Amino acid sequence: MSLDFLDSSKSLDFEIVLKCILIDYVHVDSAVINIILDYATEFKGELCVKIPMSIHGISVITILSDNSIVVGSWDSTISIWKSDILEFVLRGHNSWILALETLDNDLIASGSLDSSVKLWDGKTGQFIYTLQCHTHPVRALAKLNYDNRLATGSDDNIIRIWDIKSGICLRQLNGHTNTIMALAAMPDGRLVSGACDHTICIWRVSSNIPVRRIQRTGCILALRVLSKNLIVAGTKKGIIDIWNLKNFSRQTLKGHTKSIFDIAILLDGRIASCSLDSTIRIWSPYTLTKYKTTVDKKIQAYTCVKILKEHIGSVNAISVDKNNKLLSSASDGSLLIWK
Repeated sequence: MSLDFLDSSKSLDFEIVLKCILIDYVHVDSAVINIILDYATEFKGELCVKIPMSIHGISVITILSDNSIVVGSWDSTISIWKSDILEFVLRGHNSWILALETLDNDLIASGSLDSSVKLWDGKTGQFIYTLQCHTHPVRALAKLNYDNRLATGSDDNIIRIWDIKSGICLRQLNGHTNTIMALAAMPDGRLVSGACDHTICIWRVSSNIPVRRIQRTGCILALRVLSKNLIVAGTKKGIIDIWNLKNFSRQTLKGHTKSIFDIAILLDGRIASCSLDSTIRIWSPYTLTKYKTTVDKKIQAYTCVKILKEHIGSVNAISVDKNNKLLSSASDGSLLIWK
């Protein structure tokens, strides 16, 4: 593999480099991976900032292109922060904010207990329009990897596919029998959904029938894409599964004692998880530098390497910014930034 991209005179986007390796399944020597990780900002799990944002609990967070922090709260507001400076407060929902997603051009989609999805301009804080079609709370959002499409999942057991530009619902996907809690878009256009019917469904968005259904014990509360064919799922039972969608093999990670509320992927390939048990766990691929083999095989064995315990109450959401800092929010209304 060429190391031209490591030319120190060029700007290096580590997220893109790692994504290219993981998605394309390039056979990479372990020495090359070590060089890449040395260049990346190493995440050490040290608390660097604590921001008291709200007297109400924070339910969800996302990041804009300039590293601005978007926070959804139990008081029905969305706030946009630059570091610890409040830029905008977005008002329009009339109940809890349950989901946030960053779209192209720093548009923000928000899902709420009020059953609506609203779109906002993250640069100006202006409201754009409302997607009103679900009949129950909207708990999951995912930007699809093509054609300005947004997927929304609800307590009505339905996934809807929207055209973001027109605001038109293009399709609804029926297959779950209970609340849809999580959505994740695969690089190849497939959509993954997790629900309280204890299943994970894999969809081709052109069809309203799932191409594969994975049965699990426990409500699926969180999903995140790890690579081209690997997804990470968190359950109400406190268990994390890493699924290989090529052969549907599974590695199970245990350590949390209560429900997994969110999962994030650090830029160095490690997994972060947060829980009702008030902790954040960092999971590392322990075979990454031991064997000269494909990255796909190396990332299948993860172990917990750090537990972060600064929050009081449930840790509801986590996200990773472009500097590989981890943001976490909790029921006490605070947001912590870890490096």
